[in-house]
Amino acid sequence: VAAPTRTGEGAAPVRRRFPLWPAVVMGLVGLVDQVDVSVARGVLPILEDEWGLSDTELGAISSVFILVSAFATIPAGWVADRYRRTRVIGWTLLSWSGLILLSATAVNYVNLLVARALMGIGQSVDDPASTSYLADSYPARMRARVFSFQQVSFFLGGGIGLALGGWIGETWGWRWAFAVVGVPGALVALAVFRLREPRRGEA
Repeated sequence: VAAPTRTGEGAAPVRRRFPLWPAVVMGLVGLVDQVDVSVARGVLPILEDEWGLSDTELGAISSVFILVSAFATIPAGWVADRYRRTRVIGWTLLSWSGLILLSATAVNYVNLLVARALMGIGQSVDDPASTSYLADSYPARMRARVFSFQQVSFFLGGGIGLALGGWIGETWGWRWAFAVVGVPGALVALAVFRLREPRRGEA
């Protein structure tokens, strides 16, 4: 992707090229994020039958994530403004992988609820950091397209997570649904760690 720059006063605009790879990686971050969030909704009917959960308890599995994320988002923005964003996002993804595996090994409802709540902290850290990273990686004239690409990954991830949760849960059990979707997060984290960290306000 290219954007015009000037090499000196009175000089003709020169097309500076901006690599798509950072946008692709951040899109994958959003995809993994939403897959991990949505997979729980796909296995709710199975959990209801296995543990005899009420509608309130089932609803809490999804809502506790949102509540924790809402409270943690502002402090997470502070972190994103002050620390290397590729490391913040990468370590967050690795923690997601651990927490999603913790969900897979939950022995009771409370264990699963706590694991899902802790994942809410992870998403609140990731979103401000990835948005800030993209804003510094691409100039203003390109940002709307870059952010729209990231938004598409959110929608796709939500649908994929719900479908995978239902299908894997019915085929191999709800624990495998959590275990399988936890693996990609670690792989994407490796890609994030390898990204160049742009200067604040660089673009």
